[in-house]
Amino acid sequence: MDFKDFSFSPDIRVSIYHVGHENLAYHRHMHVSDITYCAAGRLMLELPALESAFVFHPGQFVQVPCDTVHRVSHCGAQTGESTYILVQIGQFGIDFVRDEAMAAAPDPVDLGATALGYRIGDARERLLAVARQLREERPANLSDSEHASILGMLDTVCKDGIALAPDREALLAQFRALGAGAAEARAHH
Repeated sequence: MDFKDFSFSPDIRVSIYHVGHENLAYHRHMHVSDITYCAAGRLMLELPALESAFVFHPGQFVQVPCDTVHRVSHCGAQTGESTYILVQIGQFGIDFVRDEAMAAAPDPVDLGATALGYRIGDARERLLAVARQLREERPANLSDSEHASILGMLDTVCKDGIALAPDREALLAQFRALGAGAAEARAHH
């Protein structure tokens, strides 16, 4: 796994991750939600509390609310790799969860073309400022494609992000509905 992390203010963090067959440890953030964008490959988001996992594809966003145990990993061939960009708004902190009882959901739900809503609260102007700063002062450790991916993601977040505070129950309800819909579809086949 390779990642590059950039803090732009006390409350905005942007990271880009390149992940292969290794899994990130389960973790949670107590004061920040993860807005995760699949830039390349296929990713799997695991949510043990919902006993569910979700596969998402390039161009798709998922948002994990604060205080929700999760992990994101590459979903595909052992030799493959996926890339995701993460935006976190709020006071960053991470708590790793080392519970051996947690296991990947046996039947992940593929989001297909489903677009999930994500909430950025009142951060639109601050995120636009981050995008401007990245355009003007490109970090030396970003490749051309990484730089373009981050800027594209930030532009989309600013354009499509919902101007409501991330609400844990509303965000989890999206995942519950997807899981219920997939279970119903499996039952009919």
